[in-house]
Amino acid sequence: MKKLFLFAVVVATTLFVACKPTGETPDSPNVLPDGDPVKKNAVLVEEFTGTWCPYCPIGAKAIHEAMSGMEDKVILVAQHVGDEFEISHSRRIASLLRVEGYPYAAINRTKIKGAVPSFNAGTLTKTHLKTQLAVPSYVALDMNTSYDESSKKLTVEVSGELLKQLPDARLNVYVTQDGIVRPQKNGGATTSDYRHAFALRKVLSTDNYGDRFDITRGKFTKKYEYVIPSSITGVTNIALPTDVDNMYVVAFVADFVSRKTVDVNKNIVHNAIQKKIK
Repeated sequence: MKKLFLFAVVVATTLFVACKPTGETPDSPNVLPDGDPVKKNAVLVEEFTGTWCPYCPIGAKAIHEAMSGMEDKVILVAQHVGDEFEISHSRRIASLLRVEGYPYAAINRTKIKGAVPSFNAGTLTKTHLKTQLAVPSYVALDMNTSYDESSKKLTVEVSGELLKQLPDARLNVYVTQDGIVRPQKNGGATTSDYRHAFALRKVLSTDNYGDRFDITRGKFTKKYEYVIPSSITGVTNIALPTDVDNMYVVAFVADFVSRKTVDVNKNIVHNAIQKKIK
């Protein structure tokens, strides 16, 4: 009788342990298993530049040459510092990525060469871009945008899925503008009609390092609205006209662990997407 009782207890215990919902483990209840990684939509290139910088056109040329033929797979954001384009966000990101000079660049905020994510923009190559693009991502990312001409309201909806546990992942949403013509130091001279590419004009996400998700694994949707003004004034109080025909929305998911030196190479971009507003 005792043997029969013990057998029943063992069977019941075994069945209890086995009867867990899909994705659960005894140590981590209600945690979904990792999904399959996906191909990146695009890589994010951040160019750190300034109109005062005589060497920055050299860096810009190197970036555009590397992007040639990959324009649909590379998203460029020019983070201006110390000039009329600068918004306060750009200086914070330059500090986060340990920018030490200009022109500098970062690809997916990932260490490419040296000890930190940023490096001399003049040394950026197509191989760097292709290598980062080939790395699978555990973030699926999509975006829809709409623009109302009468109200000038831009509506952005970003959706996707965190395909594994990513507790430090955050959503960043930028508005950039291409083709703004302003003077630029260029070697020993000044180019008065220099065309500035994909300058960051507005950050729609509410935190400097991206908006937190309500989840660490699973599907998400976030919505943003922005009324585009006729001009945008940066930290130098110079108003630069907007041109919706040449403006873009950039969304990317990046980890933010901390600003500490020990974490400088952990704040990587998982995936990025870009849509033209009009």
